[in-house]
Amino acid sequence: MFDRAMSCRRDGDVLVVAGTIDEHRITDLDDEVSKYLAECPSGTIDVGAVEFLPSAAIGVLAMAWSRAIQRGDGLTLVAPPGTHAATTLTISGLPVSATRPTSGD
Repeated sequence: MFDRAMSCRRDGDVLVVAGTIDEHRITDLDDEVSKYLAECPSGTIDVGAVEFLPSAAIGVLAMAWSRAIQRGDGLTLVAPPGTHAATTLTISGLPVSATRPTSGD
């Protein structure tokens, strides 16, 4: 059905998540997001290349976003319009940006 396993990598100060996030990768996603936000409290997570974003993965992102807001930090979730992730995050009620913030934002 989907052909790419989930991957997470840093692109500067951005955590880029790509591929398929299945139920076996939820813990990996949670670990990667937690580790990233410990280093970049007001971070950006780009999920535009995610092919499958199940409810458990949305929960990981929602909790990370909520914790960042409660701490007074921010968390920007990025997915270009028309991507699976943008549609799913929008339906879920999470704020999603079409583009990454530029340096200094």
